[in-house]
Amino acid sequence: MLLRNCQIVEKAEQSDADAFFLQWCFGYIQGVIDNDDTWYGLMSYDKNHTHDKGKYCLPEEPMPYTQLARIVVKYLKEHPENLHWNGSALVHNALIKAFPVCRVIKPDH
Repeated sequence: MLLRNCQIVEKAEQSDADAFFLQWCFGYIQGVIDNDDTWYGLMSYDKNHTHDKGKYCLPEEPMPYTQLARIVVKYLKEHPENLHWNGSALVHNALIKAFPVCRVIKPDH
């Protein structure tokens, strides 16, 4: 569903029906970004948390949703072996691949 709805961004001309699915795609991507921001924010306060992976860093300038969707679609097409994964994991991995990890969360032991 994620690939089907988001790859509409690649179409030169989009119908009214396409607009619905494209807005779904944009909302899904933003939801993953918001969830990641919240999760990493909460984990940075938990000294007992053992998560040692980093968080991607989006550019400071706001990025158009069309560009974010293209990043996700590119990742999905390059990694068809992962298409059975949860959609939020796919978006998260696409963003990590596209943007360097800028913050590593490690426990203070």
